[in-house]
Amino acid sequence: METHLLNSSMIRYFILLTVLISLTACKEFTDGADHQPDNQEIDSISLWLDEAKNSKNPITYRRDILTKASNAINYKTHDTLKLEYYSQLSLIYSAFQDSLLFRKYSNLYKNLANKLGNNEDLAYSYWDLGAYFAKLSIRDSSFYYYRSAYSLFNKIGDIKNSGNMLYRMAIQQQKARAYIESENTTYAAINLIEPIKDTIQLFLCYNNLGSVTKELKEYDRSLEFYNKAKDYLNIMEESDKAYYTRTLNNNLGNVYKEQEMWEEAIPYFEAALQYENLESNLPRSYAQTLNNLTISRFLNGDTTNVLDDLFKALKIFTLEDDNAGISLVSYNLAVYYANIGNKKEALFYAADAIEKAELSSNYKRKLEALKLLGWVDPQNDLYFDEYVMLSERLQDEERAIRDKFARIERETDEALAEAESLAKERQIIMGVSLGLILLGIASLIIIFQRIRVQRLRFQQQQQEANQEIFNLMLSQKQKMEEGKQSEQKRISEELHDGVLGALNGIRMVLLGLNGKNDDSAVAMRGDAIDKLKGVQEEIRSISHELNDAAYQKFNNFINSLQDLIKETQASSNLSIKLNYDEDVDWDTLSGEIKINLYRIIQESIQNVVKHAQANQIELNLIPWDNMLKITISDDGRGFDTRKMKKGIGHRNIKSRVEKINGSWNIESTIGKGSHITVILPYEKEVSQTNMLVNEAGELQEIKKD
Repeated sequence: METHLLNSSMIRYFILLTVLISLTACKEFTDGADHQPDNQEIDSISLWLDEAKNSKNPITYRRDILTKASNAINYKTHDTLKLEYYSQLSLIYSAFQDSLLFRKYSNLYKNLANKLGNNEDLAYSYWDLGAYFAKLSIRDSSFYYYRSAYSLFNKIGDIKNSGNMLYRMAIQQQKARAYIESENTTYAAINLIEPIKDTIQLFLCYNNLGSVTKELKEYDRSLEFYNKAKDYLNIMEESDKAYYTRTLNNNLGNVYKEQEMWEEAIPYFEAALQYENLESNLPRSYAQTLNNLTISRFLNGDTTNVLDDLFKALKIFTLEDDNAGISLVSYNLAVYYANIGNKKEALFYAADAIEKAELSSNYKRKLEALKLLGWVDPQNDLYFDEYVMLSERLQDEERAIRDKFARIERETDEALAEAESLAKERQIIMGVSLGLILLGIASLIIIFQRIRVQRLRFQQQQQEANQEIFNLMLSQKQKMEEGKQSEQKRISEELHDGVLGALNGIRMVLLGLNGKNDDSAVAMRGDAIDKLKGVQEEIRSISHELNDAAYQKFNNFINSLQDLIKETQASSNLSIKLNYDEDVDWDTLSGEIKINLYRIIQESIQNVVKHAQANQIELNLIPWDNMLKITISDDGRGFDTRKMKKGIGHRNIKSRVEKINGSWNIESTIGKGSHITVILPYEKEVSQTNMLVNEAGELQEIKKD
């Protein structure tokens, strides 16, 4: 009988253990799948994502709908759907240029794909990151992620995407001036893609080879590669052909332009400009081609509309905030002025080309501009010295970047091999673990009976421990109450003995002084006011003890203006005087007002430098009846405001003033200078550091004493 009961108990324990293991396995399978969505929820998420992608919708609405979609994705979808949605979210936030949320969802996408062992989605996540860093011009990081994506696509046999990643790696090498390495990587891409006859990808590869060999000054090879690209262009689908034809024509024009064969270059640039709606759909490409065509015509002897076309290209690049494009046009403006003998303007635009080249890391353009400066101003040896130093530095950097690309390729291959090794080891470990689990189950069945015997004893000990924990919690709660009461008592005493006593004394003094106006009474009232100030400070001190929020002030607006003034004075003969009210906290202005006000002042000063022939500028920033009044005056040659041309600068100032609901006016008299007045609303920006969460969970502003 006893043996029968023991066997029955062992069977029950075995069944229970099997159920527990099954439940554990189910939990592992459904981790991250808190809720299986129905078709309606999936349709809602897809609809929200489509709304967020629609550029015609207001940006605030798109962000709100995207937040709603991301919340539903995080809590209402299983892992397979999450992969697809995380991919879409990362791409949408990349289009929004929101680097923080792009990185968040890109990493979620990558980590989930890695967790599920989905090499294809993991490769796509690396692709997204590579494109992201390419947009930021961080070449080594972009190359690393493209290389990682290539390794995974190659592993799963995706030839098209493997070749695509090799091409993208080659582009990053080309832009980092590792031209030989870019050429080798492009050949590797062609070897992969050629058997599958992907005409667009093959066109792009040969187009890149043409660009690389052009930079190596192997112009005959460059033309051969571009002609090879043209062969693939001719068999391309008609829907794609027009765009890539424009690209090829522009590149062929550049090959001849590099060789100063202006007459041969001009027809290609003219053909590139014929692309339908180029200016409206691709403004940067239009500006670049227009710039190349204009300078080629000028250097070929055609001076028609040179300045108009160059300034048109400059305007487009400025509106697009494209420093590389601005640098290119400024360089060509310097070439133009140097050729017509206007040394001053040539020096100005060459310096601007250098500045914008540095901002865009375009050191080739900087070298060209330094060389041009040396030609325009041969007596200044600084240009030549800087040219030599930069050239040597670039050679060192090119060697370093070539080594870095090689190291990334080696380390990526090693990491992939290590990952494969770890996967095999994991399979072995899983097999061994399964055997150990079965052995453990058998062992558990044997020792379960002992556990049953010890259970009552354990429960008794647990009950005693719980009682002890309960007693400790009661004791801790009591101590917290005592501390709270003690602190309340201290604050009460502070207010009663210090603040209330002082207020009573002051009240008695003021009551006694009612009706008295002699000198003594006036002096006593002054003392009473001073005491009230002391009470105010004491109340503030007590309040600050209760609130540990810290305020940080970042003082940079006035400093930015002072830096602008210093830079302008250093590059011109102007004397600029800045007057502002030091009692105004200028950094509390809203961010939109600060940046637009800075640009208005910057544009106005630049206009004086370029056109006014002035010796002095006076800049005043004045609070004026709940508004801000800004005046910019110069002692230049002045002009007739009735005949004033509304150029780019004029329209920029007008646009920025309207953005911040302000008004402006220009007054000028010939021979007596100009005077600009801007009136703006005095809007302060609420800092995040000056916010608290109230009891309702809402943000409220901290009011300073």
